[in-house]
Amino acid sequence: MGFREYFSGRCSFPFSANPSGLAPVGSPMPKGFLRLDRIVSHTFGITRMAARDKILKGLVRLDGQKVTKASKLVATESSSSSSSLLSSEMKLELIDPFTGNRDIDSWRAHDHLILNKPKATITAMKSNSHKTVIDVLQKVNAFKPRLRPVGRLDLDTTGLLFFTSDGELAHRLMHPTYHIPKTYLVGVQSYVNSCDVERLLHGIRLKDPRSGKTRLARAIDIVVKGEEEARHLHKCDDGEEAANVNYENDEFDFEFSAAAGVVCRVKMTITEGMNRQVRRMFSSLGKEVVELKRISMGPLLLSEALAPGDVSILTDEQIKELRAAVGLDLISTNDK
Repeated sequence: MGFREYFSGRCSFPFSANPSGLAPVGSPMPKGFLRLDRIVSHTFGITRMAARDKILKGLVRLDGQKVTKASKLVATESSSSSSSLLSSEMKLELIDPFTGNRDIDSWRAHDHLILNKPKATITAMKSNSHKTVIDVLQKVNAFKPRLRPVGRLDLDTTGLLFFTSDGELAHRLMHPTYHIPKTYLVGVQSYVNSCDVERLLHGIRLKDPRSGKTRLARAIDIVVKGEEEARHLHKCDDGEEAANVNYENDEFDFEFSAAAGVVCRVKMTITEGMNRQVRRMFSSLGKEVVELKRISMGPLLLSEALAPGDVSILTDEQIKELRAAVGLDLISTNDK
């Protein structure tokens, strides 16, 4: 089952029905028409499988009439400048199954939240051996059945973990095509010098445990924090000095300063999402990461006021920024 189908809760199956008004199986699509499931998917920013599911459940209205055939052919907008596939003479609505309300701004119908993930929790729906992030959400009455975490933070990594019920948004946020930046605060057990920074910026080859292939993992930005760290920054073992090493002399994340074993504090941004990537990148340099906290993902920032284990519901403005970051428009049939 694919990632998008995981969100929609259904496996794919063939549509073979072909009465009048339905797309003939295996035939070319008539010019000026598209299948209803494709139009619903585009209009409401959901996956094709989720669109089919809603159509089959009778949750889609076309010109006020319930339609239950995903393969029904619908006239499309001829103007190439239009953001909608639907002909301007037609009205498409999506029904909320719980309230019966007609929701045409469906990007608001999805649930989105940020969890400040605490330590000693795993990013999983359930586990017999560890406390999960779902357990944390349930404790604060924030869990909803369709919510899924986007990406993973390992057992002892803390910070920003985004949850959504929007499968298409989640898919794009995780897909490498969109280069979504993720920033971490890193507590390292030994000092980091300028040559280490140079290697992290140029990239380190790591083995992908899923595919078995070697991939280049690199930081796009590194900031070393603190006066003591700065004294060690330009001490390379080979005597070389790397250029463009950022250093900031200000306090950040006090818990790191007090944490046992933290010698050097680093803020690092990456765009890949490999398993335990930050820890493995530092490990390849002979440096052990003893504290790790994600503080941002794309336009989403972890609020300092959000305590570990607490959640924050995204505002409309945050959702708009997040969707824009992955090329998803806020399409509404009201905009016609």
